[in-house]
Amino acid sequence: MKHEGRNLNPNQDLHLKQNIEAYLDERREWMGDAVEIYAGDRDRNHDPLDVFPEPLAVRGEAPDPGLTPGQENVLREVAGRFGIGGEADVVSSADYQINEG
Repeated sequence: MKHEGRNLNPNQDLHLKQNIEAYLDERREWMGDAVEIYAGDRDRNHDPLDVFPEPLAVRGEAPDPGLTPGQENVLREVAGRFGIGGEADVVSSADYQINEG
């Protein structure tokens, strides 16, 4: 595997793959937390794309999802783990980050 223009030895390659897998597993758990808030349980059969369909309107005009204040607070906390809606630049503690764009 190549990383940042250099070849990795098998041990480095394995370590990198394990770190990426751990990073993705952690985020899957976070998504499970968010799905549980909306769906009411943590059933792995709930597809997040069905639970959170593409918005039909901008947030200010969207229908109220019907969350209780407690559910909304927990959902905001989960979203904050992903960095969604953050008001400050928070440095991730992850060893590796996926940057898009």
